[in-house]
Amino acid sequence: MKKEIFIYVGILAVLLLVISRIKFDLNPFDSSGTEKSKLPPYLKKELEQENETGPSGTLSKNDLVQVTNVLQTSMAGLGTDEQSIFTQVNRIKNQTDWNNILIVWGVRDGLDLWSWFVDDLSTGEMRIVSDILTKNGVII
Repeated sequence: MKKEIFIYVGILAVLLLVISRIKFDLNPFDSSGTEKSKLPPYLKKELEQENETGPSGTLSKNDLVQVTNVLQTSMAGLGTDEQSIFTQVNRIKNQTDWNNILIVWGVRDGLDLWSWFVDDLSTGEMRIVSDILTKNGVII
């Protein structure tokens, strides 16, 4: 009987951990879910302004979450889905969109978004990402 109770408690603990992780990933604008302390100061300031005024770019908050989650899925684990990355980067239409993407991304697995790109993309693929962003008026 005691062994069964320990098993149930263990399962419950794992479920709570998974639920809290999902909440963090899906609700990055929640003050408890955003890793503000790991963001550079200029992004912290932008996030505070963002919370007051809402996004002023072309992407809604839901779009921002979707783009960052698709980017992470495209780069996580073995292999990289470069075409998916290019598609998502093409959705970034201006500097505000880019800044908001950086805010939503925050720090994942110890790296900011640009560091994920550097880790997963070749020099030629990085050039494509840079060209897309530059064409849309983004200063990296």
